[in-house]
Amino acid sequence: MKNQTTTTTTPPLHNHKLLRRATFNRLYMAVYAIALLTLFYHHSLTLFTNSLFSFSSFLLLFSDLILAFSWTCTQSFHLRPIRRHEFPENLHKQTLKEKREDDDNDNEFPPLDIFICTADPLKEPPIGVVNTALSVMAYDYKSENVSVYVSDDGGSQATLFAFMEAAKFARHWLPFCREYNVVQRCPRAFFDGDFYVNCSPEADKMKSKYENMKIRVKNAVEKGKVEEEYIDDEEIAKKDKDVSDKLMPNLIYVSREKSKIHHHRFKAGALNALVRVSATMTNAPIILTLDCDMYSNDPQTVNRALCYFLDPEIQPTLAYVQFPQIFHGLNKGDIYGSELKRVFQINPLGMDGLSGPGYVGTGCFFKRRAFFGSPSTFIQPEIPELSPVHVVRKPIESLEILELAQLMGFRYGSLVEDYYTGYLLQCEGWRSIFCNPERAAFLGDSPVTLNDILGQCKRWMIGLLDVLLSRRSPMTYGIRKLGLFTSFTYTIYAIWPLLCIPMTIYAFIPQLALLHGISIFPEISDPMFGLYIFLFVGANAKDLLDFVLEKGTLERWWNSQRIWMIYGLSSFLIGCTEYILSSLGITVPGFDVTSKLQDDELRKRYDQGSFEFGVASPMFVPIIMTAIINLISFIVGLNENQTTTTTTPPLHNHKLLHRATFNRLYMAVYATALLTLLYHHSHSLFNNSFPSFSSFLLLLSDLILAFSWTCTQSFHLRPIRRHEFPENLRKQTLKEREDDNNNESPPLDIFICTADPLKEPPIGVVSTALSVMAYDYTSENVSVYVSDDGGSQATLFAFMEAAKFARHWLPFCREYNVVQRCPQAFFDGDFYVNCSPEADRMKSMYESMKIRVENAVENGKVEEEYIDDEEMLLVFAKWNDKFTRQDHPTVIQVLLSAKKDKDVSDKLMPNLIYIAREKSKIHHHRFKAGALNALVRVSATMTNAPLILTLDCDMYSNDPQTVNRALCYFLDPEIQPTLAYVQFPQIFHGLNSGDIYYSEHKRLFQINPLGMDGLSGPNYVGTGCFFKRRAFFGSPSSLIQPEIPELSPDHVVKRPIGSSKILELAQLIGFRYGSLVEDYYTGYRLQCEGWRSIFCNPKRAAFLGDSPVTLIDILGQCKRWMIGLLDVILSRRYSTMTYGIRKLGLLMNPMFGLYIFLFVGANAKDLLDFVLEKGTLERWWNSQRMWMICGLSSFLFGCIEYTLSSLGITG
Repeated sequence: MKNQTTTTTTPPLHNHKLLRRATFNRLYMAVYAIALLTLFYHHSLTLFTNSLFSFSSFLLLFSDLILAFSWTCTQSFHLRPIRRHEFPENLHKQTLKEKREDDDNDNEFPPLDIFICTADPLKEPPIGVVNTALSVMAYDYKSENVSVYVSDDGGSQATLFAFMEAAKFARHWLPFCREYNVVQRCPRAFFDGDFYVNCSPEADKMKSKYENMKIRVKNAVEKGKVEEEYIDDEEIAKKDKDVSDKLMPNLIYVSREKSKIHHHRFKAGALNALVRVSATMTNAPIILTLDCDMYSNDPQTVNRALCYFLDPEIQPTLAYVQFPQIFHGLNKGDIYGSELKRVFQINPLGMDGLSGPGYVGTGCFFKRRAFFGSPSTFIQPEIPELSPVHVVRKPIESLEILELAQLMGFRYGSLVEDYYTGYLLQCEGWRSIFCNPERAAFLGDSPVTLNDILGQCKRWMIGLLDVLLSRRSPMTYGIRKLGLFTSFTYTIYAIWPLLCIPMTIYAFIPQLALLHGISIFPEISDPMFGLYIFLFVGANAKDLLDFVLEKGTLERWWNSQRIWMIYGLSSFLIGCTEYILSSLGITVPGFDVTSKLQDDELRKRYDQGSFEFGVASPMFVPIIMTAIINLISFIVGLNENQTTTTTTPPLHNHKLLHRATFNRLYMAVYATALLTLLYHHSHSLFNNSFPSFSSFLLLLSDLILAFSWTCTQSFHLRPIRRHEFPENLRKQTLKEREDDNNNESPPLDIFICTADPLKEPPIGVVSTALSVMAYDYTSENVSVYVSDDGGSQATLFAFMEAAKFARHWLPFCREYNVVQRCPQAFFDGDFYVNCSPEADRMKSMYESMKIRVENAVENGKVEEEYIDDEEMLLVFAKWNDKFTRQDHPTVIQVLLSAKKDKDVSDKLMPNLIYIAREKSKIHHHRFKAGALNALVRVSATMTNAPLILTLDCDMYSNDPQTVNRALCYFLDPEIQPTLAYVQFPQIFHGLNSGDIYYSEHKRLFQINPLGMDGLSGPNYVGTGCFFKRRAFFGSPSSLIQPEIPELSPDHVVKRPIGSSKILELAQLIGFRYGSLVEDYYTGYRLQCEGWRSIFCNPKRAAFLGDSPVTLIDILGQCKRWMIGLLDVILSRRYSTMTYGIRKLGLLMNPMFGLYIFLFVGANAKDLLDFVLEKGTLERWWNSQRMWMICGLSSFLFGCIEYTLSSLGITG
């Protein structure tokens, strides 16, 4: 029955909602805060590690600290911005019905006192103040409940006279507004705008009365007194009712007592005088304060405020309801930034989500009780009649002037009494509401000259410094009373004057540094330059977004930025100066009233968007100085950029990829999500009384995956792309290297390794060798060493045949400028031109060679019919019954010698040497690393070229210019001293459309090296890599001298290459042992020694190779890698997680939504990287699938085999 009982709920008076931008704001704060911390890390690094410490660096650091603190305070506005909506139509249905208690007059609404302050009839024309008063007297509110108090701090009889005239006009104006339901109830705005209907006789009559009043008031102001002809007693007759016989609001003129011997406390003193005068006259529980030029634009405004004051849930602690300060008559671009959208419209939304907005001095409805202590502590005034609960029973004519007090009313101690009063009220425990209806509640005038704008701002700065440096500073007292975030919303305004420090520094220091040729910012190529760009663009883009979301325009935003800079170099700076002088007793601060006088000529120029400086002022001096210095610096900088200097053309360049900034943003966001996930895991694990084993396994899995993801992000911190200019080699570096023989090219040794003629067909190895022998390079400087770890006579025979074929192939490639110089690829592809007789002849020779080689492979030996001479017979005689793959003597055969062998065009041939190193079952042959080290030592005694190219046997050259591209780096004197190797990507031809086995390994060979290149350089991938021989003999600064002098990288070979001897393998020199992944391990160890590397990825692939075409081959290869990688990570001395970090540095429910974000975020980012490097969606999908297959097969069995071998169970 209870569930079925219906209850009548009263409709709400208001509601509010969190703005959708709040989530984005918090995300932005996290990312931008990380960027700021990075900036200060860079600053401190520069400051403490730079031997040439400059004072300018310290100034910039100091400036950035102030700006960063300012930004931090500002973020409090964006943590919880809310927007409110009121329902004044529900007032009668809910709250006012409950307040009808013994009310014979049916008085539903609480009384309202309205305070309007003016001080100077010349700067604040009385007719404008009258318009403001008339607009609020005509509210849609019970007239007898409204009392308007006008404080005239100028004590002008012209102002008093103006309100006498207003009282007469009001008797006609109020009935007119009610009868015609006028919305715009400010007479001036009504008659000057579209509201005025000229065809209405009553409206014409009202306009005539208004113009008559306006003339009389203007004459009184011009003459400085009221002429006798204007003095009459008409105001006494029917003074309490209008022409429709309805009661009128109270209208009271107050000019408080002043004396030169007492401080009158400026506007705060005037408001407090009105608080006390009104307490003895009407003592309304609600007070509205208005500037004299801020007229009411909506007759429903009081009812909107009552929607909050009459809500019993918030009423006990509600001090005031603040409406935004909005200005009419701004020109299109708001050239002076008078709108102050952030202060009056954007920031209050955020403050409203905390303890409420600050008081801005106008358009604010106060609860009178708020001026008498905190919500829980009532301060009883000395005179009972001043109490907010006092009921006035005497006529208002019995007013007595009362003394001002410190603890009650509007607060003294600052020229910004509004800011200070709102701040202290909230410190006492009161809260406030920001009410911003679609139709502006109030509209005011703004200054139309720059001098007035800057003067007003300067006064604010002095007042803000009063608060900042007082014992109730928001940075100390505020934090204790309001908490960190709310206090920050007041602190940011309090430190405004101090922003002149960074603004002045940035206005002069960078420009002066430019004039003196001093670099104080990172270069464009430096990743820190991207950080500065992000900080600048990020802050301004976010500010623009906030501006536009609150119906601002791009032009007004731009002008607000400009005037902010002008403020910083004028009002802020001069305000700080005047505050210091007044604190020292040199000057006395004053309250300069901002002129509201509207000159027609000034208004015309303002509407046209022209700057009007007004009068000469010292505040313009720093602005002009800044403009002149910036202009001179700009011209000088432009002139330096246009000055041409003759420089040698570059051999290469590089640029940071645009995605780097996005990558770092993604890392910050995703890392936050990961930490949240791990917190969720641990919270579930340790707070659950019965944690499950599966929960622990999931946590362990996520920890491993999180660590894997963290390591992967190093690839994305600083990805760069390089470009080479091999055409510039002759213009720059090679000319400097010419010797007596005019030998421009440094010698090059090329190492090709093969091991099994059945799995690695010799004809393919031959094609690889021929492709590099035919490089566009001085032939006699090229030496090709073929290591046959299988010790196959078929492989040796294949290279004997290749030596013969090369004598024809190399001249053919040069003559016909063949690009594809691998014979197999040339004849099988579109390169082969069938109509060329010479090409046909070359193909016939190649096919003949291919048949002979394949027959030798099939037969397992070389038939006698293929042995041409005695020398060949002696060589093949070494293959006897004792000669096996695992146990055989050394075989070295020089097949071509650059000293004597020539091709058919009578040009010298490259060296071609076949090596089958000695093997024995009792010695470990170290796999491919052993074969490469044998080649290092053999080549050292034969040719000892300073550059070495290592190739897999199936990885043929696809570009004859590849050597020159590598030389663009090796011959650059800036990077040459520490450059160990230049790695080209491993690219495969013949992949099917979807690359179903993910043989491409795009991340490993193309994406990740871009990021490694931005750090210390890419790793060695086992093929397509040009090494500096010196890199195999210790660090860049320490040469390890080999035991045999002939092995030294500086050794000059003078003996014939046929006299080489096989030498023992060594650990410290050459390719590194200790892992099946000798390429990964060698590259890693070289970088640990201090070498760096380069990733060269030209548009035309430098090398192309074959990939496995069966799943078992793919998985077997991957399993071998896993065993080798475990060798490295678990090694005692050289683990990447210990030794590597020391040597290379570190870089090298809602929860368901979090899981979704982690999954989608990681995969979407991976797909983006894949596509940006010319991958396809299908290939990416297959790579993901293959990764899972490898993880459950190769990875798993690789770990098992490594464990078994470590225990000695398997070999």
